[in-house]
Amino acid sequence: MQSLTAPHRQCVARERGPAYSAGHPSVAGALAKLREARAERAALDPQDCSRDEVAQALTTLAREQQQLAEVEVRLLRDFDRREGFRRDGCVSTQGWLKLTTGLGHAGIKRRLQRVRLLRRMPLLEADLRHGEITTDHVDAIAKHATPGRLDRIAEHEETLTALACNADPRDVRVAVRRIVEALDDGPDDPPACSDEDLRELRVTRGLRDLCNVEGTGTPLLHELLARTRDLYSTPDTPDTPVSKRRTPAQKWHDALVTALSVAIRHHSTRGAVDGVRTHAVLFADLFTLLGRDELARMAPRLSAVGQIDAETARHLIATTNPTLRLVLGLGPWLPVAVGRARRTLPDWLRGASQMVHKHCRGPGCDRPFAWCEADHLDEWWSGGSTALSNAAPMCTAHNNLKHTDRWTVTFDVETGVVTWVSRDETRRINLPPPDP
Repeated sequence: MQSLTAPHRQCVARERGPAYSAGHPSVAGALAKLREARAERAALDPQDCSRDEVAQALTTLAREQQQLAEVEVRLLRDFDRREGFRRDGCVSTQGWLKLTTGLGHAGIKRRLQRVRLLRRMPLLEADLRHGEITTDHVDAIAKHATPGRLDRIAEHEETLTALACNADPRDVRVAVRRIVEALDDGPDDPPACSDEDLRELRVTRGLRDLCNVEGTGTPLLHELLARTRDLYSTPDTPDTPVSKRRTPAQKWHDALVTALSVAIRHHSTRGAVDGVRTHAVLFADLFTLLGRDELARMAPRLSAVGQIDAETARHLIATTNPTLRLVLGLGPWLPVAVGRARRTLPDWLRGASQMVHKHCRGPGCDRPFAWCEADHLDEWWSGGSTALSNAAPMCTAHNNLKHTDRWTVTFDVETGVVTWVSRDETRRINLPPPDP
């Protein structure tokens, strides 16, 4: 049996038999030569080379990288056409790349954008193959070639290809942006904001479980934030000690927390636990709440943020209103069940499942838990019970793939590993639990 194991923060450590690598002879031979060349390059010591030799090596490597990128485009296109991703239990080439290569989201997106663009622009692909242009030229066009614009951008293929051959990628990017503006601005369209595409917002983990919020907002966001501050900001009481009085920035922070809590409370019931709309969901070991951290088998964590320290968890419980829902356990994968009393997970058990799994447990898939249904691993119709130990969230595509291709899926409650085994038992994919 050929086995794939996906470790934390890496997608796959491959243990495949010789049958996997022995494809078409020309492909196998080309890959063998690549590996030999890589070994020779790894042994190269720049200190033993002259300055001219180093310069020549750099330019040669740059050309080789461009040619390899063009080969990668053709291989990905053929792989996608054949739906080769299904062999590893994936539902798309994007998910397969995430599972097997360790590439990040941006790297995968960039490669698939090239494939989509060059499928529609053969002249551009030919120039890339012959070294007349670089992948930077292709990416400058692909970035703006969204599915809704692709056909219309492809109508300007000859112009864009000629420009790419005679200009640097930045000039191509400017030209494509102007084409897009002309395509997007119809007679009935509202005037576009030239800086609208600069909008972005990032939230990252900071020190001591704090978060960093940064980005660039539109004038409308600025106005809404200012209005939020005015509507929800509350003054400190007169008896507040001087050391505890908040700065204007801290008041703004607290006003935003209040406004977001109100928004969630009045949103739809999606994400509710036992019928209650949750502001935040904390998963904590009972010993953590009792202050016996040395006996806790797992660190506390919030459903979206991830792991937090025990002191932060106890502080949240002590200072947050009762809408902070708790899911308690004596271990990270404690099985909870309702037997055959009902076919679907009740809301309170679905909340516990979300804390364990976080997203779809199909290979290469990270669709959010809210988009998934809890699938019975031992089928309900064959006597399977409704329990955390017998349920894993799956998106519609992976649920269909499981039944269509007859994959067997198991969940180890001790380790949190979900295992997919193919119908002929030649493929085994081990998916460890999401990072806490």
